[in-house]
Amino acid sequence: MLIYFILYFVLIFSGILDLCNIPASKKRFLLFFWVVVLTLFRGLRWETGTDWYMYLDIFERIQWSELFSFIRYGEQKLEFGYAFLNLVVKSFGGGYTTFLIFTNAIILLIYADFSCKHSQRFPLLLFIAIITANNFFPVRQSLTVAIVMYSYRYVINRDFVKFIVSILIAISIHSASLIFLPFYFLLRIKVPSLLLYVIMLSSLFVGEYLFKVMGYVINGLSFLGSHFTRRLEIYATMAEGMFDKTERSLFNVFVNFVFLSLFLVVRKNRHGNYQLNVFLNSFVIGLAITNMFYTYMQELVRFASYFTIASAVIYPYLMEYFKQRYKLTLSLIFFFVLALLMMHRFLRLLDFYPDNHFPYKSVISFL
Repeated sequence: MLIYFILYFVLIFSGILDLCNIPASKKRFLLFFWVVVLTLFRGLRWETGTDWYMYLDIFERIQWSELFSFIRYGEQKLEFGYAFLNLVVKSFGGGYTTFLIFTNAIILLIYADFSCKHSQRFPLLLFIAIITANNFFPVRQSLTVAIVMYSYRYVINRDFVKFIVSILIAISIHSASLIFLPFYFLLRIKVPSLLLYVIMLSSLFVGEYLFKVMGYVINGLSFLGSHFTRRLEIYATMAEGMFDKTERSLFNVFVNFVFLSLFLVVRKNRHGNYQLNVFLNSFVIGLAITNMFYTYMQELVRFASYFTIASAVIYPYLMEYFKQRYKLTLSLIFFFVLALLMMHRFLRLLDFYPDNHFPYKSVISFL
């Protein structure tokens, strides 16, 4: 476990360099350094991380003849895009470690590119916030979340063709990415502040009482077919215990409420910033999905992953706001507050399936 503490402690507090007057080129170099370090940390693992044996089995068994027909879980067909990535690596003679290094490099390079594009002054802080908002070791959906992250630029710039191409690529790897498609038309809208608060608070209420009405909902949607209602029934019963229900504590509700309030203050001072609207709306949508399904139908919380990236974007926005209006001393204090929040996220990750993560095992030790 020590390796996790050392790596994440140094990573989180390296973000203080964003407050120093150092050239952007050096910040980009440090970002690249962290991409390399984290790629090796994630890619050289062995028998470590969630769903390890399932994905190893996919890699070892899949053949080109099964590109569109490989069956996992005994009944579910694997998306052809993810199958293609596995087969390409195998065709060039690579093993599963090569596959992990390849896919993690893609994810982390997208994180770095996203950080430089959407926060030129605080790219390190944004990159670190993204890392601490995700699990230690990405799996299939994490790759699609990174691709969706890349597509945010096309939402902001209104480039529908490139957006569609990005989302189709993501869907070919994990079908859950489909949920992001309609939000191309919604995320740029400037939603009134009061309505955002209402959405956030009402989602908490829905989450508390969803289990009481879900049976009626499933029966009411029976006209959509038995396959659809069966999937809802599965989601209603599977993955209970995926999350510790105490994690949706008053503390976390309070932090999200404060972040939303601060985000709205920043928006008030930056009129006409469509990028800010996109990330603010995404932040609230992610919170709403999480709140509604955190205690019931927890499998559906995974859809929030495509939106909660906005919870990372708020960090550099707030840091820039504080640095422009207050002295460096107060900016440093605020940085340490953000650093403590990221450490809190890190400590929560330690409780996520600990038996699958500790001790950290590397492929090097198995050679």
